Amino acid sequence: MNDPYTEDHNYASEPPTPRPPLMLGFGFLPRLQHPSWTEFVILYLKRCPKYYLKPAILLAAGLTLPIVNYAILIAFYKSNAQHHTFTGLFDIFMMFGPTLIGMLICTVVCLMTLFWGLASILVALTATCRSFLIIDPQHFRQDPAALDRAIDTAQDEGANLFRHRKAYLATVWLMYSVFMLLPSFVMCASGAMVLLGMPQIGAYTMLPTRIDLPLETMLGSAIALGVSIIVLSNYALILMPYSAITEHGGVKAAAKALLLSLKILPAISIYSVIFFVISSFLSSPIDLLLLYNQEIANSTIAQVLCLLLKAIWHVAFFVYLAPMSLLIPCEMIRGNTDN
Repeated sequence: MNDPYTEDHNYASEPPTPRPPLMLGFGFLPRLQHPSWTEFVILYLKRCPKYYLKPAILLAAGLTLPIVNYAILIAFYKSNAQHHTFTGLFDIFMMFGPTLIGMLICTVVCLMTLFWGLASILVALTATCRSFLIIDPQHFRQDPAALDRAIDTAQDEGANLFRHRKAYLATVWLMYSVFMLLPSFVMCASGAMVLLGMPQIGAYTMLPTRIDLPLETMLGSAIALGVSIIVLSNYALILMPYSAITEHGGVKAAAKALLLSLKILPAISIYSVIFFVISSFLSSPIDLLLLYNQEIANSTIAQVLCLLLKAIWHVAFFVYLAPMSLLIPCEMIRGNTDN
Protein backbone atom coordinates (compact mmCIF):
# COMPACT_ATOMS: atom_id res chain seq x y z
CA MET A 1 0.00 0.00 0.00
CA ASN A 2 1.34 3.41 -0.97
CA ASP A 3 1.53 5.76 1.98
CA PRO A 4 1.50 9.54 1.41
CA TYR A 5 4.06 10.11 4.16
CA THR A 6 6.69 7.68 2.82
CA GLU A 7 6.77 8.40 -0.89
CA ASP A 8 10.49 9.15 -0.72
CA HIS A 9 11.26 5.68 0.62
CA ASN A 10 11.30 2.35 -1.14
CA TYR A 11 8.71 0.63 1.03
CA ALA A 12 6.24 0.06 -1.79
CA SER A 13 8.16 0.76 -4.98
CA GLU A 14 6.73 -2.31 -6.68
CA PRO A 15 3.39 -2.20 -8.51
CA PRO A 16 0.38 -2.53 -6.23
CA THR A 17 -0.54 -6.11 -5.47
CA PRO A 18 -4.11 -7.42 -5.55
CA ARG A 19 -6.09 -6.84 -2.37
CA PRO A 20 -5.75 -9.89 -0.05
CA PRO A 21 -9.03 -11.68 0.61
CA LEU A 22 -10.56 -11.04 4.03
CA MET A 23 -12.25 -14.45 4.32
CA LEU A 24 -14.08 -13.35 7.50
CA GLY A 25 -10.72 -12.26 8.89
CA PHE A 26 -8.89 -15.55 8.35
CA GLY A 27 -7.25 -14.52 5.07
CA PHE A 28 -4.05 -13.55 6.89
CA LEU A 29 -3.21 -17.09 8.05
CA PRO A 30 -1.15 -18.15 4.98
CA ARG A 31 1.07 -15.06 5.39
CA LEU A 32 2.09 -16.16 8.89
CA GLN A 33 3.71 -19.28 7.46
CA HIS A 34 6.27 -17.28 5.51
CA PRO A 35 9.70 -17.20 7.25
CA SER A 36 10.05 -13.47 6.58
CA TRP A 37 7.02 -12.77 8.79
CA THR A 38 8.69 -14.33 11.84
CA GLU A 39 11.87 -12.36 11.19
CA PHE A 40 9.76 -9.24 10.79
CA VAL A 41 8.14 -9.72 14.21
CA ILE A 42 11.48 -10.41 15.91
CA LEU A 43 12.88 -7.14 14.56
CA TYR A 44 9.88 -5.31 16.03
CA LEU A 45 10.33 -7.04 19.38
CA LYS A 46 13.89 -5.74 19.59
CA ARG A 47 12.62 -2.17 19.23
CA CYS A 48 9.86 -2.33 21.82
CA PRO A 49 11.84 -0.92 24.78
CA LYS A 50 12.92 2.10 22.72
CA TYR A 51 9.36 3.19 22.02
CA TYR A 52 7.33 1.74 24.91
CA LEU A 53 9.46 1.86 28.05
CA LYS A 54 8.70 5.49 28.93
CA PRO A 55 4.92 5.22 28.32
CA ALA A 56 4.82 1.99 30.33
CA ILE A 57 6.60 3.60 33.30
CA LEU A 58 4.28 6.62 33.18
CA LEU A 59 1.17 4.42 33.10
CA ALA A 60 2.43 2.17 35.91
CA ALA A 61 3.24 5.18 38.09
CA GLY A 62 -0.08 6.88 37.37
CA LEU A 63 -2.08 3.76 38.21
CA THR A 64 -0.08 2.43 41.17
CA LEU A 65 0.92 5.41 43.30
CA PRO A 66 -2.67 6.51 44.21
CA ILE A 67 -3.40 2.98 45.45
CA VAL A 68 -0.19 2.94 47.47
CA ASN A 69 -1.09 6.34 48.96
CA TYR A 70 -4.54 5.07 49.92
CA ALA A 71 -3.12 1.96 51.60
CA ILE A 72 -0.62 4.07 53.56
CA LEU A 73 -3.36 6.51 54.66
CA ILE A 74 -5.58 3.67 55.92
CA ALA A 75 -2.67 2.16 57.84
CA PHE A 76 -1.79 5.60 59.26
CA TYR A 77 -5.41 6.13 60.35
CA LYS A 78 -5.71 2.72 62.02
CA SER A 79 -2.43 3.20 63.86
CA ASN A 80 -3.35 6.65 65.21
CA ALA A 81 -6.94 5.72 66.01
CA GLN A 82 -5.67 3.04 68.38
CA HIS A 83 -3.14 5.23 70.18
CA HIS A 84 -4.64 8.72 70.02
CA THR A 85 -7.84 10.23 71.37
CA PHE A 86 -9.24 12.97 69.14
CA THR A 87 -10.72 16.01 70.94
CA GLY A 88 -12.23 17.83 67.95
CA LEU A 89 -12.08 18.59 64.26
CA PHE A 90 -8.95 20.72 64.66
CA ASP A 91 -7.16 17.85 66.33
CA ILE A 92 -8.21 15.53 63.49
CA PHE A 93 -7.06 18.05 60.87
CA MET A 94 -3.67 18.57 62.53
CA MET A 95 -3.19 14.81 62.59
CA PHE A 96 -4.42 13.96 59.06
CA GLY A 97 -4.51 17.31 57.22
CA PRO A 98 -0.92 17.35 55.95
CA THR A 99 -1.23 13.72 54.87
CA LEU A 100 -4.49 14.37 52.99
CA ILE A 101 -3.05 17.46 51.28
CA GLY A 102 0.00 15.47 50.27
CA MET A 103 -2.23 12.71 48.91
CA LEU A 104 -4.30 15.23 46.95
CA ILE A 105 -1.17 16.71 45.34
CA CYS A 106 0.14 13.24 44.57
CA THR A 107 -3.20 12.26 43.00
CA VAL A 108 -3.17 15.32 40.72
CA VAL A 109 0.40 14.53 39.66
CA CYS A 110 -0.54 10.90 39.06
CA LEU A 111 -3.50 11.90 36.88
CA MET A 112 -1.25 14.14 34.80
CA THR A 113 1.27 11.31 34.53
CA LEU A 114 -1.49 8.91 33.52
CA PHE A 115 -2.75 11.15 30.72
CA TRP A 116 0.82 11.75 29.55
CA GLY A 117 1.41 8.02 29.47
CA LEU A 118 -1.83 7.34 27.59
CA ALA A 119 -0.99 9.97 24.97
CA SER A 120 2.53 8.58 24.57
CA ILE A 121 1.38 4.99 24.25
CA LEU A 122 -1.31 5.94 21.75
CA VAL A 123 1.26 7.68 19.53
CA ALA A 124 3.70 4.76 19.83
CA LEU A 125 1.07 2.10 19.07
CA THR A 126 -0.31 3.98 16.08
CA ALA A 127 3.21 4.50 14.74
CA THR A 128 3.97 0.79 15.13
CA CYS A 129 0.81 -0.19 13.25
CA ARG A 130 1.61 2.26 10.47
CA SER A 131 5.19 1.05 10.02
CA PHE A 132 4.07 -2.59 10.14
CA LEU A 133 1.47 -2.00 7.43
CA ILE A 134 3.49 0.08 4.99
CA ILE A 135 6.46 -2.32 4.91
CA ASP A 136 6.30 -5.60 3.03
CA PRO A 137 9.11 -7.81 4.42
CA GLN A 138 9.17 -9.89 1.24
CA HIS A 139 10.62 -6.87 -0.58
CA PHE A 140 13.72 -7.27 1.61
CA ARG A 141 14.00 -11.06 1.69
CA GLN A 142 17.57 -10.96 0.33
CA ASP A 143 18.72 -8.06 2.53
CA PRO A 144 17.78 -8.29 6.24
CA ALA A 145 19.90 -5.22 7.00
CA ALA A 146 17.77 -3.16 4.60
CA LEU A 147 14.62 -4.41 6.32
CA ASP A 148 16.08 -3.43 9.69
CA ARG A 149 16.82 0.09 8.44
CA ALA A 150 13.39 0.38 6.85
CA ILE A 151 11.70 -0.50 10.15
CA ASP A 152 13.78 2.05 12.05
CA THR A 153 12.98 4.77 9.53
CA ALA A 154 9.26 3.95 9.39
CA GLN A 155 8.96 3.80 13.19
CA ASP A 156 10.68 7.14 13.70
CA GLU A 157 8.66 8.78 10.92
CA GLY A 158 5.42 7.37 12.32
CA ALA A 159 6.17 8.56 15.85
CA ASN A 160 7.00 12.05 14.56
CA LEU A 161 3.91 12.10 12.34
CA PHE A 162 1.41 11.21 15.05
CA ARG A 163 3.01 13.45 17.64
CA HIS A 164 1.85 16.25 15.35
CA ARG A 165 -1.56 14.67 14.68
CA LYS A 166 -2.81 14.33 18.24
CA ALA A 167 -6.06 16.13 17.37
CA TYR A 168 -6.75 13.43 14.78
CA LEU A 169 -6.03 10.65 17.27
CA ALA A 170 -8.19 12.35 19.89
CA THR A 171 -11.08 12.52 17.41
CA VAL A 172 -10.66 8.86 16.45
CA TRP A 173 -10.79 7.63 20.05
CA LEU A 174 -13.52 10.06 21.04
CA MET A 175 -15.66 8.49 18.31
CA TYR A 176 -14.67 5.07 19.63
CA SER A 177 -16.07 6.12 23.01
CA VAL A 178 -19.28 7.33 21.38
CA PHE A 179 -19.80 4.18 19.30
CA MET A 180 -18.97 1.93 22.25
CA LEU A 181 -21.07 3.78 24.82
CA LEU A 182 -23.63 0.98 25.19
CA PRO A 183 -21.07 -1.88 25.42
CA SER A 184 -19.11 0.19 27.95
CA PHE A 185 -22.22 0.65 30.11
CA VAL A 186 -22.99 -3.08 29.90
CA MET A 187 -19.41 -3.92 30.86
CA CYS A 188 -19.45 -1.61 33.91
CA ALA A 189 -22.89 -2.75 35.11
CA SER A 190 -22.27 -6.48 34.63
CA GLY A 191 -18.75 -6.17 36.04
CA ALA A 192 -20.12 -4.54 39.18
CA MET A 193 -22.63 -7.37 39.59
CA VAL A 194 -19.91 -9.99 39.19
CA LEU A 195 -17.64 -8.27 41.72
CA LEU A 196 -20.44 -7.84 44.27
CA GLY A 197 -21.41 -11.50 44.00
CA MET A 198 -17.88 -12.91 43.81
CA PRO A 199 -17.26 -15.36 46.69
CA GLN A 200 -14.17 -15.16 48.86
CA ILE A 201 -11.22 -17.11 47.46
CA GLY A 202 -8.93 -18.24 50.25
CA ALA A 203 -8.00 -15.12 52.21
CA TYR A 204 -8.63 -12.78 49.30
CA THR A 205 -11.84 -10.93 48.46
CA MET A 206 -12.41 -8.67 45.46
CA LEU A 207 -14.41 -6.11 47.50
CA PRO A 208 -14.73 -5.40 51.24
CA THR A 209 -18.36 -6.56 51.10
CA ARG A 210 -20.35 -8.92 48.91
CA ILE A 211 -23.99 -9.71 48.13
CA ASP A 212 -25.49 -13.16 47.76
CA LEU A 213 -26.83 -13.08 44.21
CA PRO A 214 -28.80 -15.87 42.49
CA LEU A 215 -26.76 -18.16 40.28
CA GLU A 216 -28.78 -17.10 37.23
CA THR A 217 -27.93 -13.44 37.87
CA MET A 218 -24.23 -14.18 38.28
CA LEU A 219 -24.18 -16.32 35.13
CA GLY A 220 -26.04 -13.71 33.07
CA SER A 221 -23.78 -10.94 34.36
CA ALA A 222 -20.67 -12.97 33.55
CA ILE A 223 -21.89 -13.64 29.99
CA ALA A 224 -22.79 -9.98 29.47
CA LEU A 225 -19.39 -8.96 30.83
CA GLY A 226 -17.56 -11.32 28.50
CA VAL A 227 -19.52 -10.28 25.41
CA SER A 228 -19.08 -6.56 26.12
CA ILE A 229 -15.32 -7.00 26.63
CA ILE A 230 -15.07 -8.85 23.30
CA VAL A 231 -17.04 -6.13 21.50
CA LEU A 232 -14.86 -3.36 22.96
CA SER A 233 -11.67 -5.31 22.26
CA ASN A 234 -12.64 -6.19 18.67
CA TYR A 235 -13.24 -2.61 17.70
CA ALA A 236 -10.13 -1.24 19.46
CA LEU A 237 -7.86 -3.87 17.89
CA ILE A 238 -9.06 -2.94 14.38
CA LEU A 239 -9.41 0.81 14.92
CA MET A 240 -5.78 1.18 15.99
CA PRO A 241 -4.19 -0.14 12.77
CA TYR A 242 -6.92 1.30 10.53
CA SER A 243 -6.49 4.80 11.96
CA ALA A 244 -2.73 4.48 11.47
CA ILE A 245 -2.91 3.93 7.71
CA THR A 246 -6.11 5.57 6.46
CA GLU A 247 -6.25 9.03 4.90
CA HIS A 248 -9.77 9.70 6.18
CA GLY A 249 -10.55 12.13 8.97
CA GLY A 250 -11.08 10.95 12.51
CA VAL A 251 -14.87 10.53 12.38
CA LYS A 252 -14.91 8.68 9.05
CA ALA A 253 -11.93 6.54 10.06
CA ALA A 254 -13.71 5.43 13.22
CA ALA A 255 -16.90 4.61 11.30
CA LYS A 256 -15.11 2.62 8.59
CA ALA A 257 -13.03 0.74 11.15
CA LEU A 258 -16.25 -0.28 12.90
CA LEU A 259 -17.65 -1.67 9.64
CA LEU A 260 -14.38 -3.47 8.95
CA SER A 261 -14.40 -5.06 12.40
CA LEU A 262 -17.88 -6.43 11.64
CA LYS A 263 -16.66 -7.89 8.33
CA ILE A 264 -13.98 -9.91 10.11
CA LEU A 265 -16.03 -10.56 13.24
CA PRO A 266 -15.31 -14.33 13.53
CA ALA A 267 -11.52 -14.03 13.34
CA ILE A 268 -11.12 -10.91 15.46
CA SER A 269 -13.48 -12.31 18.13
CA ILE A 270 -11.45 -15.51 18.43
CA TYR A 271 -8.28 -13.45 18.65
CA SER A 272 -9.81 -11.16 21.30
CA VAL A 273 -10.74 -14.14 23.48
CA ILE A 274 -7.29 -15.73 23.15
CA PHE A 275 -5.56 -12.43 23.82
CA PHE A 276 -7.76 -11.68 26.85
CA VAL A 277 -7.17 -15.11 28.42
CA ILE A 278 -3.40 -15.02 27.89
CA SER A 279 -2.99 -11.43 29.06
CA SER A 280 -5.18 -12.02 32.14
CA PHE A 281 -3.19 -15.09 33.07
CA LEU A 282 0.19 -13.43 32.63
CA SER A 283 -0.53 -9.86 33.71
CA SER A 284 -0.70 -10.35 37.50
CA PRO A 285 1.13 -13.48 38.71
CA ILE A 286 1.84 -11.70 42.00
CA ASP A 287 -1.89 -11.77 42.78
CA LEU A 288 -1.52 -15.52 43.34
CA LEU A 289 0.35 -14.67 46.55
CA LEU A 290 -2.74 -12.92 47.91
CA LEU A 291 -5.23 -15.69 47.20
CA TYR A 292 -4.29 -18.05 50.02
CA ASN A 293 -1.97 -16.03 52.23
CA GLN A 294 -3.83 -14.27 55.02
CA GLU A 295 -0.72 -12.54 56.39
CA ILE A 296 0.03 -10.83 53.09
CA ALA A 297 -3.63 -9.98 52.53
CA ASN A 298 -3.85 -8.21 55.90
CA SER A 299 -0.42 -6.59 56.00
CA THR A 300 -0.24 -3.04 54.68
CA ILE A 301 3.51 -3.22 54.12
CA ALA A 302 3.17 -6.49 52.21
CA GLN A 303 0.31 -5.07 50.14
CA VAL A 304 2.38 -1.99 49.21
CA LEU A 305 5.35 -4.18 48.25
CA CYS A 306 3.07 -6.36 46.13
CA LEU A 307 1.69 -3.28 44.39
CA LEU A 308 5.19 -2.03 43.61
CA LEU A 309 6.26 -5.47 42.35
CA LYS A 310 3.14 -5.61 40.17
CA ALA A 311 3.96 -2.17 38.74
CA ILE A 312 7.50 -3.30 37.84
CA TRP A 313 6.12 -6.50 36.28
CA HIS A 314 3.49 -4.56 34.33
CA VAL A 315 6.14 -2.23 32.90
CA ALA A 316 8.17 -5.15 31.54
CA PHE A 317 5.02 -6.96 30.45
CA PHE A 318 3.40 -3.95 28.79
CA VAL A 319 6.51 -2.96 26.83
CA TYR A 320 6.14 -6.12 24.75
CA LEU A 321 2.48 -7.10 25.08
CA ALA A 322 0.90 -3.87 23.88
CA PRO A 323 2.69 -3.61 20.50
CA MET A 324 2.72 -7.36 19.84
CA SER A 325 -1.03 -7.61 20.46
CA LEU A 326 -1.65 -5.44 17.39
CA LEU A 327 0.45 -7.27 14.82
CA ILE A 328 -2.12 -9.98 14.08
CA PRO A 329 -4.95 -7.40 13.68
CA CYS A 330 -2.63 -5.49 11.34
CA GLU A 331 -2.29 -8.62 9.22
CA MET A 332 -6.05 -9.17 9.28
CA ILE A 333 -6.69 -5.84 7.55
CA ARG A 334 -3.50 -5.55 5.48
CA GLY A 335 -4.39 -4.27 2.03
CA ASN A 336 -8.05 -3.74 2.93
CA THR A 337 -8.03 -0.16 4.19
CA ASP A 338 -10.13 1.91 1.78
CA ASN A 339 -8.58 5.32 1.23
